[in-house]
Amino acid sequence: MAVYTSKTLSAVEALLDDLERVRREGFATDDEEEAEGVFCVGAAFVDHQGRCAGALSITGLKVDVSLREVQRLGDIVCQHADRVTALLGGVRPRRSA
Repeated sequence: MAVYTSKTLSAVEALLDDLERVRREGFATDDEEEAEGVFCVGAAFVDHQGRCAGALSITGLKVDVSLREVQRLGDIVCQHADRVTALLGGVRPRRSA
């Protein structure tokens, strides 16, 4: 796997752990994993067959993004991913919190 910054997840076990967190929380984060100083939060939307049809994300500068802000941004992208999913006739998996 390509390594872009010191925070890039390059070990398979770390990546699998992160994917499990994404399944549980319903959204993914990129905490300076691809570019230093950049933070992203994203959520997938699915089509009528339950297949991933795309994703929505919010990207910005890292400038002291708190855990509370990450959760708030995650909730926002999840809400909008749910809306797109509904327009496509799908149902996104529920977060297990």
